[in-house]
Amino acid sequence: MQDVAEAIGKRLAEVQERGYLRELRFDYEHVGDGVFQLKVLDARTDKVLRTIPSEEQIEFAKKLERFLGLLVDEQA
Repeated sequence: MQDVAEAIGKRLAEVQERGYLRELRFDYEHVGDGVFQLKVLDARTDKVLRTIPSEEQIEFAKKLERFLGLLVDEQA
């Protein structure tokens, strides 16, 4: 897991160092169970412009995982 986080951080740093997208800043966060969330921020204001996946998508995936776990438990 740490290797994935380091690779993401390294690649984002490379993009920023090369001067691509000077108005944007990228950040990432480990949100659990092997899921990372990429945040696109305005470099001047630090306002979050977009999150990938969105909070709604992460919450839906968690609910789906719980539901499927319950379904498997009932069938077992």
